[in-house]
Amino acid sequence: ARPLMTFEDLFEAAQRKRLAVVLKAESMGALDAARLELGTIETEGVDLDVLHAGVGPINESDILLVASVEDAQPLVVGFGVKVDPKARRAADERGIPVRTYDIIYDLTQDIERAMKRLLGPEFVEVKVGEAEVLKTFDIDGVGRVAGCVVRSGKVVRGARVKVLRLGEEVFVGEIGSLKRFAQDVREVQAGRECGIRIRDYDRVQVGDILEIYTLEEVPA
Repeated sequence: ARPLMTFEDLFEAAQRKRLAVVLKAESMGALDAARLELGTIETEGVDLDVLHAGVGPINESDILLVASVEDAQPLVVGFGVKVDPKARRAADERGIPVRTYDIIYDLTQDIERAMKRLLGPEFVEVKVGEAEVLKTFDIDGVGRVAGCVVRSGKVVRGARVKVLRLGEEVFVGEIGSLKRFAQDVREVQAGRECGIRIRDYDRVQVGDILEIYTLEEVPA
């Protein structure tokens, strides 16, 4: 008997993305080669579902098949084949992407990129500066403001911030306001003092290190 799915299994399945593909090739040998290459593609969190694989040009029925699938990103790909005019019209009417290739490497690379795009953009942290908390001020209607000196780089209003205490990360958030001599500023460079208000965080302490960073999107 098939084992029952746990709640965690159901949740993970609901979070997974799916790329539904119809694959056409010019010959059985080319089709087998393409299917073999597609079988090597693995993208965590995304399933590659080959709905149909056949020999011959991309036709209208290929478009209708992939268009009928729900909860998946449709895609029709051809390896060394042409697209029938009726198929092209049907794809345009339904917004179904159709791609043809003469080089198998290009086909597999595009499939892999399409799967990664389903997960949304990937970001990396880029450190822009570091500040040390020298004093704290509790201001009515505002909250706790950290009087800091910028030790390296710069502090930028609106940037992400990690609060480090004795080397341990205790909070991650955003710089809500940044002041220098009571004036709102956009950034403060290394060697200068400033007042930092961390959005939704009033537990910053003297001696804390504020690591300032931004999130940059990784090109697909």
